[in-house]
Parts: sequence; C-alpha cells; structure tokens
Amino acid sequence: MRVKPAELAEAVAALPMTAGVYLLKDSGGRVLYVGKAANLRSRVRSYLDDRAAIERPHLAPYLKRWRDVQVILTSTVAEALVLENSFIKKERPPANVRLRDDKRYLCLRIDLRHQFPRITLVRRFQRDGALYFGPYVDAKALRQTLRAIRELFPLRSCTDHTLETIAAPCLYWQLGRCAAPCHDHVTKARYDEIVTGALDLLRGRRDDVLADIRRRMVEESEAMRFENAALLRDRLQSLERTLERQRVAVPDTTDRDVLGIAREGNAAVAILMFIRDGAVVSVRDVPLPRAEGTDADVVAAFLGQFYDAEKYVPPEVLVPELPEDAEVFETYLSELRGTRVEVRVPQRGAQKDILDMARRNAELALQSQRTARAVARDALVRLAEMARLPAPPEVVECFDVSHLQGEEVVASMVRCVDGRMDRSGYRHYRIRENVTNDDFGSMNEILRRRYRVDGDERLERPDLIVVDGGKGQLSSARAALAEVGWPDAPIVGLAKARANRDGIGRFERIFLPHQDDPVVPAPDAAETLLLTRMRDEAHRFAITYHRKVRSQMAVESALDAITGVGDRWRRELLQKFGSVQGIRDASIDDLLQVPGLGRTRALRILEHLREP
Repeated sequence: MRVKPAELAEAVAALPMTAGVYLLKDSGGRVLYVGKAANLRSRVRSYLDDRAAIERPHLAPYLKRWRDVQVILTSTVAEALVLENSFIKKERPPANVRLRDDKRYLCLRIDLRHQFPRITLVRRFQRDGALYFGPYVDAKALRQTLRAIRELFPLRSCTDHTLETIAAPCLYWQLGRCAAPCHDHVTKARYDEIVTGALDLLRGRRDDVLADIRRRMVEESEAMRFENAALLRDRLQSLERTLERQRVAVPDTTDRDVLGIAREGNAAVAILMFIRDGAVVSVRDVPLPRAEGTDADVVAAFLGQFYDAEKYVPPEVLVPELPEDAEVFETYLSELRGTRVEVRVPQRGAQKDILDMARRNAELALQSQRTARAVARDALVRLAEMARLPAPPEVVECFDVSHLQGEEVVASMVRCVDGRMDRSGYRHYRIRENVTNDDFGSMNEILRRRYRVDGDERLERPDLIVVDGGKGQLSSARAALAEVGWPDAPIVGLAKARANRDGIGRFERIFLPHQDDPVVPAPDAAETLLLTRMRDEAHRFAITYHRKVRSQMAVESALDAITGVGDRWRRELLQKFGSVQGIRDASIDDLLQVPGLGRTRALRILEHLREP
C-alpha cells in the first residue's frame, strides 16, 4: 500500500457512505480533482490503493500530492453531478477534463400564446411555453436567415410595449417587412397564416413554402397585380440565396445531439452536431485541453459540463462511448428536459453513419488545432528571440488606453496563453488618477493597479507585457513596474504601423528597454502578426468598454437631472422600460404601474424627457 499521512486515512475512514461530491486537495489547499459518488467513503478510499494509479494513470501524479479531502453531501447522484460540474468550473482542478468553450448559442424563440407572435433571438432556453429553434452556431448566418424570413413573412419585430403604444406604423411596415398589427393593418387570421408559414420554414418544410410562394406569385401575375408578383419574386430569390440546404441526417424527425471526439495525447476536440427535425442545423467544435483519462471520462465531462438548465436538451444524445454511470447522466439530462432523455451508442444504420461523420469532423478539427498550435509555437519562439527572453512566453498580457478627446478615460488588458487569446483573463479599468488626455499617466496607473502586491498575495506575473505605444508609453510602464517591485519586468512597446522614410509600406515598430532604435520585423512575420492581433484585440476591448461607459453616463445624466428621481427610481424605471427611450415613450398610466412612483413624479419625468 502507498504510504499516506495517518490523518488522511483517518479522514477517509470517517466519510459518510452516502451520495455526494468530493474534492481532493494538496497540502496547500489547492483542489486537485473533483468527483461524484453514490458512496463517498467507498469511492474516496479506493484512491488510497495502489491500483488506483494503475487503473486511472492520468490521476497518478495528483494522487501523490493528495493530502486532504472535502465532501459535500447530496440527496441523489444526479444532484451530485450538478454540484460536481459547478466545482469544476469554479476551482478548475488540473486533473479534471474541462470544456474550454461552454458558451450559449443563439436560438430563435416564438411565443404562440401572444395574439401577434414575433420571432426573437435568444441565448437562453427556458421552459416558458414558447417554441425554440436551434441552437445555431453561426450568428451572422442566422441573422441573415432571420432577415430573409421577415422579408417573406412580415412578422412584427417590436416589443410588446411598443406594439401597444406606438403612435403610427413604423418604417418596417412601409418597407413591407411588418404587417403592422399595431394599427390593424392585418387581421388576426391573416397574421396567423404568416406565423404558420414562418414555422413551416423553420421546421424544414422548405419545399412546401417555396411552392406556396411560387403559386401566389403566379396568381398575382394572372390577376395583373404585377407589383405584388414582383415583390413575391424578389422575396423568393432572397430566400433561396440566404437559406442553405441542410443535409438530411436521418430519416426520422427526432431531435438529437451527436458527439464526436478525436484525441491526440492529452489534447482532444469534441464536435457536437445539432440535429433538429432530421437535419443538421449547426455544428460546434469544443476544445478539451488536458483531456486525460479514457474516452468514457471525456464523454462524461462533456455531458456534465455542456448541458444545463438554460440549454435545449434533445430527447436523444448519441455518443461514441457510454460513460461510467450512464444512467446518472440520463437522469440528469431528463430532469433538465422534463421528459426522458436517452444517451446511447448507435451500432448500425443512419445514426451510426452520422456518429462516424461527427468523429471525422472532430479529427479534422484536431488537425487544424495541431497546425494552429505549431504556428503559435513558432511565433512565440521568434517573439522570445526578438524580446531577448530566456524562453518562449507562455502568458502575454497586452494593455491599451481609450478615451474621447480626453473624456472618460478607460483602459483594457487582454491575455494570451500559449498563443491563444484567453478571454477569461481579460480586464478593463476606469482611470481614477489621470482623468485628462494623458496616455503616459494612464498607462502608469493601470500597470501599478494590475501588478501591485497586496499584503502577502502576489499576482501571477506574465512572461511578457506588451503596451500599445512607443518610447513614452514604454518608459511610463517601466516606471510603474519599478514602483511595484518589478523593475526587470519583460516588457515591449508596440507602436502603430506607419510608412518608412521613403513613404513605402507600413511597418510595426517594437520598442525594447535600454534600446533607442525600435525593432522593425517583417510585416508578415509570425511574431508581428501575434503582437498586432493582441494589440488590436486590446483596442477593441477598450473601445467596447468605453462605449458602454459613455452609454451608462448618458442614461444616468438624462434621469439624474430630474428632481426627485434618485438611484432607486432610476433603477426601477430602467428595469421596467429597458431604456430612457422606453420611459420617454411610456404613457402616464404606464409610469404609474411602477409601485410608489406617484402621479406628480411621473408627470415631472415625462415633462423633462419630452422637452424639445
């Protein structure tokens, strides 16, 4: 038996024999591994045996460092699965497989309970009685499709509040993209027909929809209503151009997700194909860094971390290998869906073919990822040579400052890990000390705030710092780093491209400490492309935050100028009406629906906001 501290063996022996989650920790309290079990004592005790390292070799190095265990009891194993994935996302234990990308994808939502339904784009699936279509990975293509649908089926796009209060039909009605139910320009029966046509299109009945359009176009032409016929013709052509033909994956119309996995060492990529009504509506590749363990472990990590209460769960999920305790995952997914969900491995037929196709796509994505890693490694090696670093930088942080004529100065920091942008490490700042147009002072401030030492806590420092600017910004940045006790910090300044002395070309200039003349690498060099990508991303992130700050100030100033409207009423009004424009468009009766607002204050608000 492996020798373990007596205290650890005693702690394991005292664990309850019930369902729950366990966290294995090292001597410093860092979580190494998170797992679930129907019997906590039995499962955790198995890790004290030498056979654990043999049966699960990817855990062996972490079991050597294991010195403490924490457990959380749950009523069922399904509840433990939910809690396990919550801890994995929060603690990021090194021994667990984690999804790099678990973001929400766009869906189309239409609520048929409304008298005049509309189609909206949403990222969260809810059990609210509405119909949901998707998910769709390509947001740009989806918005183009939605525009084509609205040209063909002129459903309203306005909010319920606007529908009830708008004084006259909007521009969309004049363009023929809205039937204008707000002013009775369409009957309820005709609007229902428009809704039915849109639903048929979304459900894949495209041939029927296109045939109906052609029939109506001929009827309008024969009746010599040529303008109407031409409108239908244009809409038909737009629809045929925009809507791609979807491949029919299986002969039935069951909704299902199909998971394909490709692995190389401890790197893996998962491909998830979303099949709705028998057709592939979208495909998503999800990187799985440090995917150690068996294929069943990877499948288990994916199922537990990808699906939650705000994602659509289909009645079937096809996987390449069943995870351990597959019935637990079926119970978990069934609870999310509200009806039974089956997780299975198809052995033959069309479903086996679509699973093989998902695997082949995963292999292609892994090959692309391998190529991208090689390019990133080459760029980091070249960057290390240029910046005179002892080794290729694994972590690079890039800073940028943004303002509008010196007003509302903000800054951003973006983080690059192993040549890939790490959005979880992005940060933005509002400048506190230098509120004027002083880029040098602003850069000094944000670097001091980023790398200062608070007590005994020291922020994990990057391998390279990049600041947007030339000599001045670099000097200011180095002064700030010296103030926080890091005078020898690896840092470079990246000045924006400009033409050379002969007016030819545009070259990025890279300034190094203790060197007067900048380094001018080739414009298409790998290190140049990496640095400019980070600088452009930092600039985009700063501009986005700056716009948000300006928008918030505009809202606050518009409401703050009204006597008797403080933080509470501003918050209540914006929560109910969504924006200052929504408040301005509201009637006095609408405002009085805000509890406690009062008629006098409501009239004062409308008078102020509607002043010419």
